[in-house]
Amino acid sequence: MNYIIRAAAALACAVGLCATPCTAYAAGTANSAMGPGRVASVETNYPDTEEAKQALAILTDLYANETDESMRRIAVDTSLAAICGTDPRNGTVNTTDGRLGIIGVYPKDPSYFYRVVYSALNARTPHLVSGERLIILEGGQPTHDIAPLAQFYESAKAMKAATAGMSDYQKASYIHDAIRNRLTYEVSEQRQLAVDAWASGKTACYGYAGLFYLLGTYCGLQVDPVVGRALGGYHAWDTVMIDGVTKIIDVTWDDTAETSAYFLLDEHALDGQRTTYTGDFETMKALCVSKK
Repeated sequence: MNYIIRAAAALACAVGLCATPCTAYAAGTANSAMGPGRVASVETNYPDTEEAKQALAILTDLYANETDESMRRIAVDTSLAAICGTDPRNGTVNTTDGRLGIIGVYPKDPSYFYRVVYSALNARTPHLVSGERLIILEGGQPTHDIAPLAQFYESAKAMKAATAGMSDYQKASYIHDAIRNRLTYEVSEQRQLAVDAWASGKTACYGYAGLFYLLGTYCGLQVDPVVGRALGGYHAWDTVMIDGVTKIIDVTWDDTAETSAYFLLDEHALDGQRTTYTGDFETMKALCVSKK
């Protein structure tokens, strides 16, 4: 089978650098440190199909305005792997979840734990840590179905065209209302991330926040996702720059309360009412992974 290539990195075995395959390292858990393992620069391969090429083109465009390079790579790579899978010859790791393929290697940035919530497609991304490197593994079976992504992309392009020339405030309002009109709040064991939420019309807070992040960024707004605690439980929302000023936007609470009270609040308006998760990599992992 032929493969398309996306620049990434793969795991090297503790016994030495190895490109294909990498099976000698056995991790006790997918979220454990790698110990003596090393990281080698190689390439990640995806099936050389029209579906894979189309998915890569769509995802690259959707995340083109994301200014954080590592988060953009993670979002594109994990979403592409969710559709196409990866070439197992590029390296596998034995974990408590079984043998998992490697999606890529990225900087060990604590923001990974809240930014990955807003990946377009991939809800489950087990990982390993080696020094200052984050190794994301392929978790779950690829769908091999590009239709939901392609349909979402058509909606995103239409929204981008509709908001062209609008002010920041008008763009935020348009996207906020489009998401509210599309979605109904629902908590389920199967998390509905951006593309799935748009297709099903049902999601919890991370779907609302993820859609505003992805659509807002695509339409030219500077949006940052936030996770933390509100009303005693896990919650996700966004901040957005409006004419150079940071504002809070919580599409979930506006939709469930049938209000606009949480649209573009002052960044300190909810101080004392909710807590944003912050900290180093291990702290963020403890907070986010265990609270979702």
